[in-house]
Amino acid sequence: MLNRDLLRRYIIRVRLSPVALVAAITSKKTEKVYPFEAVIDASKAGLPQRSKVLLMHLQSLDKRRIVGHYGSVDAPTLERVDAALRIAAGLTRLT
Repeated sequence: MLNRDLLRRYIIRVRLSPVALVAAITSKKTEKVYPFEAVIDASKAGLPQRSKVLLMHLQSLDKRRIVGHYGSVDAPTLERVDAALRIAAGLTRLT
């Protein structure tokens, strides 16, 4: 079990970090979705078309290079992204 104080310090460090972990998003081949990908419905995210997050394509990016905002996702989509990230990182086994 995590100590609340330790968890708070971890969250502060992540927010203060000069880098962000980002995943690629594509609107190509969205009809086939692998377990390590998550679909983003265009109408719910403010994107021009249906897309998917490619959680096997993560990279660290200096936060100063993030210059725009393309949209946002709802809680169910974020849960799908989280599940796909766990699979991509090997934290969840595929059955």
